[in-house]
Amino acid sequence: MRRLWILAFFLFSLQLWAGAPRAMIIFDASGSMWGQVDGERKIDIARRAMRDLLRDWNPQIPLGLTVYGHRRKGDCNDIETPIPVGPLDRQRMIRAVEGIRPKGKTPIARALKRVAAQFRGSEDPATIILISDGKESCDADPCATARELRKSGIRFVAHVIGFHVDRTTDRQLACIARATGGSYFSARNAAALNRAITQVAKKITRVTKIEARPKKAAKLPASVTLTALGESDRRGTVKTVGITGVHWWVWQDGKAVYADNDPMNHQPEISLHSGEARVRMLYPDSSEPQTLERNVTLQGGKNRIVFYLKDGGVTIEALDHGARSKSSVHLYPIIKGKVDESKEADWCITSPRKGCSYHLPIGRYYLKGTCKGQKLEGEITVRENEEQTVRLDCNAGK
Repeated sequence: MRRLWILAFFLFSLQLWAGAPRAMIIFDASGSMWGQVDGERKIDIARRAMRDLLRDWNPQIPLGLTVYGHRRKGDCNDIETPIPVGPLDRQRMIRAVEGIRPKGKTPIARALKRVAAQFRGSEDPATIILISDGKESCDADPCATARELRKSGIRFVAHVIGFHVDRTTDRQLACIARATGGSYFSARNAAALNRAITQVAKKITRVTKIEARPKKAAKLPASVTLTALGESDRRGTVKTVGITGVHWWVWQDGKAVYADNDPMNHQPEISLHSGEARVRMLYPDSSEPQTLERNVTLQGGKNRIVFYLKDGGVTIEALDHGARSKSSVHLYPIIKGKVDESKEADWCITSPRKGCSYHLPIGRYYLKGTCKGQKLEGEITVRENEEQTVRLDCNAGK
């Protein structure tokens, strides 16, 4: 079982700190931290991320450090707090992290229980930020633990970052975020991890500023357009086609306010109010369905919320004795192992001058074409950030 490491911040207000938030870092030192990502040890990536975080940390927010798995192998109770919450001492914190040697198991659920228990009975909310490179290795279901802690009256939100994890682990970690009303980010490498940590740190600063305001901001009418595009659209290189059948869900003020399962309405416009909201998007029409979810801040007036799907590029050429030729090409998604011709991704006609170029959501597609009276069929796979060329032989059946 892969182990995980966590960086968790609990923000809450105490009289000792005159209403200021406090934070607790929970650092995973399980044995899997010796593993590598892109040729670099995960423990080194984690230490560097910690140094960057501490460099930009707001010194007005008291900070502590909890570590697990660093002293004994196979011990699910190996959890320690070497630095209690208090005024930030950057050098002391860095020395503590640099001295960690990964060794044991990953008791994520027990660590959450132990740290959360310190704040039981407090009326002030807390925020947890969890960075994980794998699954719980001691208890069965950390998502269930998160739900139980919430039901017990401990007020907290968990923002979760999956670091180079598989899809099964992605789902488990996203469940923790959903169970607590938090956000989930999937980071595939060290650079993505640092970007995710930066976003979370900004959330902490934003929460601090909001709590300091004596009055709540007035709620203003907000018009929201929900849009699904491809990563190629984000880069501005080429438009991604084939994005249909998108489903949307929206929550605001702790309630579900919108659900759209109409496959033809992939860019709905809805009416909400200014403030925080949570949006989830599902793109199901693929051999690799994609679910994206995040918290958003809406302004009064018009808002556009964009989710970017993983995509890749395909160029299709028809060749007649080695020369480009005219052909008709249709692409259909393969969903749950079957070709679905009712959901055509796109079609085009190649010419002697150029082929057909697509950017499509990742997954498997079935190609059907005609060239010189010949029927051409076959399967192609679109991979993330990959450009490929498919050449059709117009003389294959002759």
